[in-house]
Amino acid sequence: MKIRNYFFLFLFFTFSHITSGGFVTRLMTQEYKSIITTATEEKKEELEELKKKQQEQEKDREAALENILKQIEQVKAAILNTEKVLDVRPNDQFLKTKATFLSQKYSTLKKVQKLWDNLLVPIKENIAVHDEYVSDPDLKNYFSETIGDKTIYSFEDWNRIFQLVEDQKKKFVNIKPEKKNDKK
Repeated sequence: MKIRNYFFLFLFFTFSHITSGGFVTRLMTQEYKSIITTATEEKKEELEELKKKQQEQEKDREAALENILKQIEQVKAAILNTEKVLDVRPNDQFLKTKATFLSQKYSTLKKVQKLWDNLLVPIKENIAVHDEYVSDPDLKNYFSETIGDKTIYSFEDWNRIFQLVEDQKKKFVNIKPEKKNDKK
């Protein structure tokens, strides 16, 4: 009698295991495949989002630079006028203070202009990395370029592979502090 009970328990667990596998298979039908995305699809989506963000940033940058360039021209004209008046009245303290203020404003506007010019650099770099990944997600080209398609590797090959791995580790170590700083 005991062996018969064990046999039925065995059949029960086997049946439940088989049917649960069938349930998972049914979940993987066409209607549910859209839920599961691959890393390549995620990177493609991120790439599209980055390109949209780049376009928005370029529009904002162009508008801001246009405004900054107008202000720079106005400050240049004001500096020239102040210098002309200072030539006539060299001892006027107010004009000296105004000239100092205008030159500081001019240098500040130039720095802001450089900041706007460099604003898109990280986005462009990120787009390049995503583009590279999407074009070769399995890294087949990378391995064939760096390691080569060999069946037998020499000690120098293994040493070069080790160096490549160490270089990648160093890149990741350098990236981690940047991410920590971004969160602050």
